[in-house]
Amino acid sequence: MKKIIISILLVLLLAGCTTSQEIEPTPSPTTSSLPGCVLGEDCDTGETEEPAASTLMDWPIIEFADSLDYVDATAIIFYSFDDCPYCREAIPVLDELMSEYDYDIYYVHTERDQREEGNEDYDRIYSYFKDTIENAGYDSMYMPSVFFIKDGAIVGYHVGTVDSHDPSVAKMTDEEIQELTDIYREYLDLMA
Repeated sequence: MKKIIISILLVLLLAGCTTSQEIEPTPSPTTSSLPGCVLGEDCDTGETEEPAASTLMDWPIIEFADSLDYVDATAIIFYSFDDCPYCREAIPVLDELMSEYDYDIYYVHTERDQREEGNEDYDRIYSYFKDTIENAGYDSMYMPSVFFIKDGAIVGYHVGTVDSHDPSVAKMTDEEIQELTDIYREYLDLMA
């Protein structure tokens, strides 16, 4: 009997030694956990019938390569691309606010190949805004990237919509719209 108990204990002990717990890796940030659309990556929400972002406002549309031509004035520069779901939600919020302010605002239309590191235009534009982008805690331009500029100085920078918003899940709530409105208004007031 003693041998049976010792044998059972040895089997249990060996079984415990050979069973290992798998440690779950810490998830790395994914596109869905970032504040906007990552430059150079698809930003798909599964929606296919959404309007192009550039059709949602009447702002002048400028080409990506020409966007730095507008940074020496007082203006808002809104970097976007037509399939960006965050942009589709942010544009109407900023567009409504613009009726209260008398600033120039430019929609910078970007094509996919222009939004990739190594592209000459991207590298030049990112280099210009690099300090602002990195001071905000980002390592790349995300869409939308909205720069609020007064007399050639960047007084505000905002990416995406709001932290609680995920366009692949739902449209912005009234509370999220108000939060984004307040963020934009704060930067617009700094331009005065």
